[in-house]
Amino acid sequence: MAYDPVTMRDSSIMKTSNHSLPADRPLQVGAQLASDTAFQTQRRYETIGFKKVWLTTAISLSASLCAFAQVPESPSPNLSNHASVTDTEWRALMAGENPSTPGVPSSATDWAAISARSRNFLTRFPDHPGRLQIRKLELEAGFRAGAMMAADQELHKRLAVYLADDSVPASHRFDIRRMQLQAELQAESASAPAQNKAASNVRRAKFYRTLVAEFPEDRRGHGLLLALAKGDAARLGHELAEEILASAHAPDEFRIEAMRVLGRIGMQGRSLYLSTPGIDLAALRGRAVLIYTWSVKWPFMLQTIERLQKNNPDIQFVGINVDEEREAAKTAFAAANITGIHVYDGGGLHGPIAEQLQLTMVSSLLLVDPNGIVIDVNAHEQADAKIRHFTAFGKSLSPRITDVD
Repeated sequence: MAYDPVTMRDSSIMKTSNHSLPADRPLQVGAQLASDTAFQTQRRYETIGFKKVWLTTAISLSASLCAFAQVPESPSPNLSNHASVTDTEWRALMAGENPSTPGVPSSATDWAAISARSRNFLTRFPDHPGRLQIRKLELEAGFRAGAMMAADQELHKRLAVYLADDSVPASHRFDIRRMQLQAELQAESASAPAQNKAASNVRRAKFYRTLVAEFPEDRRGHGLLLALAKGDAARLGHELAEEILASAHAPDEFRIEAMRVLGRIGMQGRSLYLSTPGIDLAALRGRAVLIYTWSVKWPFMLQTIERLQKNNPDIQFVGINVDEEREAAKTAFAAANITGIHVYDGGGLHGPIAEQLQLTMVSSLLLVDPNGIVIDVNAHEQADAKIRHFTAFGKSLSPRITDVD
């Protein structure tokens, strides 16, 4: 069965609207079972000539199946393994029964109820084919309800057993372990808030490294490290990129991006040269330059540039669009209130300018001082604060602005 870890539902059975079974679904199931069984009974008794017996049997069986399809909340023990009961409750549980409103449960109470119902289901139907998914659902709902951070010792024990169970798919254990580490990170941040973004990144890196160490073959752990490396242009970003390159399990595409991370960090403190028509950085010497890259898929960058340009008239803005579809980009840029140099590169992260800038993400800001020295390759992080810090120091700001309070 195809299990969706985001919605926590079995996509192979979730075909009804609003991710729930219609109110009359149990009756329809019972009626269909009765019809099929009655047909088979009719064929048998017609063959031996007992039509009256068939009629009585069909009527009785139809009534009993329709009634049985209305599954009670606590079925008697002798019915605990009946296929009709388990199938109906399985569907209801995986659908979440929309505890409050249609869609994904939204409150801690809803998730706590789902966790409790999952545990009850496993107690009554320990051999159900979907028991692994129900075990995962119980723990995920427990995390969402906040029970894992409370005094639910029983749930903590079940968590430890789940993570140590090799019969559980590694991808499922990864999901649960990630939720556990995220909960620990949130608790640590709440008790001792990080002083700045750099300190916060160090904490996140510790938990991501734990995931990679415990699940080295799961690409998602390496992806978390890579994403963090892309957003940190200081020592941590360099260390994480080096770790990805040294890993025997990191996907090749992640290693290529890690090399770009190192190349982009290495641009800081050096003169920037771009070989492309339309951009002559030498002619801009004497003025601070803010180079921005953008795509129509993330229009927020143009909105950010409008604000920055309005508040910083002394800075020269150079825009680079990376979309392959130029016409759509032209329309979007024309609608924005932005002046300065602007060119179209195309090719996403593989365009000629993108390659020269060692881009690791489509939307980014790069700050260059009046002498043509790259000051910050991640100026999109806290852009307003970094630019204020830059202008306050005039034309002689040292490179490597990595974090501004």
